[in-house]
Amino acid sequence: MRSSPAMLLPLVDLAVTNNSAHRAGELCAEHLNLLGARTLKGAGNACLAGALTVGGIDGGEIDCRMPWQPSGAPSSEATIQAISGLIGVHSLDRKAPVRLGLDVASAATGILATQGILAALIARRRGQAVR
Repeated sequence: MRSSPAMLLPLVDLAVTNNSAHRAGELCAEHLNLLGARTLKGAGNACLAGALTVGGIDGGEIDCRMPWQPSGAPSSEATIQAISGLIGVHSLDRKAPVRLGLDVASAATGILATQGILAALIARRRGQAVR
């Protein structure tokens, strides 16, 4: 049985505009690109971990916004790890807080955003309204 291009690259009709200047938005766009979506670069916004617009499939655009912290002020990976409790959990056996050596918060944000976008696309294909 031969695979069709749509089976290999199911998002080939999709365009993703990455309006983020942050690694989380880049990671989300990269994952969607691996599934066939075209990636367009938008205006970067350092206050958001991700701001993507997905369009081209089944009725309109999907906006995915990943605020990096509630106030919208730019913040570092270390700050987000501290606010979320990652540093505290990672430092239980030590006497002082220790930042994780990799960008766990950025990676988790990008991957979860990708899953949310894919879930919205599946819901749309099934006829459900998606904002």
